[in-house]
Amino acid sequence: MTKKLSLLILAAITIIPAVARDLRSEIAKDPSKAAGYYTTYSFDGTELTPAPKGYEPIYISHYGRHGSRWMTYEEDYTNTLAVFDKAAAENALTPRGKEIHARVKAIAEDGKFRAGSLSPLGFSQHKGIADRMYRNFPNLFADSAKIDARATIIIRCVNSMGAFCESLKEKNPKLQITRTATLRTTSPLEFFYAKCNEITPELRAYWDKGLYNFETDSLMDVKIDMDSKLSDLFTKPVVTDPKAKRTLFLNLFYLSQDAPNVGMSHITFNDLFTPEELYWMAVFENYRCYTKRGPAPQAANLNLHYAKALLNDIITHADDALATGDRNVDLRFGHDINIMAFVPLLQIGGYDMVETDVEKIGNEWDLARLTPMAANIQFIFYRNPSKKNSDTLVKVLHNEKEVKLPIKGKGPYYKWDDVKKHYQARMASIVPGKPQLKE
Repeated sequence: MTKKLSLLILAAITIIPAVARDLRSEIAKDPSKAAGYYTTYSFDGTELTPAPKGYEPIYISHYGRHGSRWMTYEEDYTNTLAVFDKAAAENALTPRGKEIHARVKAIAEDGKFRAGSLSPLGFSQHKGIADRMYRNFPNLFADSAKIDARATIIIRCVNSMGAFCESLKEKNPKLQITRTATLRTTSPLEFFYAKCNEITPELRAYWDKGLYNFETDSLMDVKIDMDSKLSDLFTKPVVTDPKAKRTLFLNLFYLSQDAPNVGMSHITFNDLFTPEELYWMAVFENYRCYTKRGPAPQAANLNLHYAKALLNDIITHADDALATGDRNVDLRFGHDINIMAFVPLLQIGGYDMVETDVEKIGNEWDLARLTPMAANIQFIFYRNPSKKNSDTLVKVLHNEKEVKLPIKGKGPYYKWDDVKKHYQARMASIVPGKPQLKE
């Protein structure tokens, strides 16, 4: 990168207005605040607002991210280890490099042949969410209530579904639960999955040549002192290509953030970075996901357009369940990348923000709150059985907390007809365009 470009980027950063959240201070106090979508799921005991008088829950529609997992791909471990193994073979490790090499070995050994798999913590997260759902809405799980569970074909999602359903069956063995994981169920749940969805040339081009790739690479070159870190680890040039440098330090950052998900909290690579650098790593990830999967202007509505598949699935299944009474609960198990597009489509929590300011996005479009491991969205439906033609009400929980919908009324309870009408109009208004690509 040229010196001129570096100065331009820094100049752009310095004029950023103040933001409501102080992520920099949070990370300085607690480096785990940089974990983003690697954040482990936690529930703080938030109380739910009682339903209006006479109204009772009649149906739940749910979408959940898989729980805590090992790194997605085997090479996330092996490629990083290979760099240090090669340096060790060439006697090119500094004392600090030998120390980091030992940590990489330990974490790679733990992850060997487990890449992408649900961890024990991931199982317990979904069992906990199921337990609270059962306790909060007991009438929906009484007697031989019918529940339909669907997952993508990815094994961590299938196992998350299994853990969730197992927890429910432990409480009531009479429950009739169907479980399915096929390409057909995958299609609306992982709407970016090319094996069962048509990915347009525009979206493929955006994934390959999206401007965000260039922006995050350029910012990392400016904000992370990689050359100094390399000299602290290696006695001679071992990694020289700029892309390889970024990959090495990104992987070390990811391994560190994922460690608590797999029982390896005692191993961290956060000490390779200053608190300021950790802050920028978190900003990069929030910004990268906002632009690649979220409502970023440069994505030209592509991500929100694809998220319609999941919202349509929720609407059609809800209407069917409400009309027929055939089942009490629909459970879905998918991925973080889908929540990144789906929540902005719902316009909840401010995640539909349209912004181009890198640092503002990095602070406010917070992956740790949007889609931690086992993140979930729950639509809870209510009716008043004493009134023949009572309105059907719905409230939405994001990570088991009530959210405000962009619907008239103070919430958290809204008329389903109003909610459905709003979202159908919103989906109709979202027309995909041409994304911004690197020239």
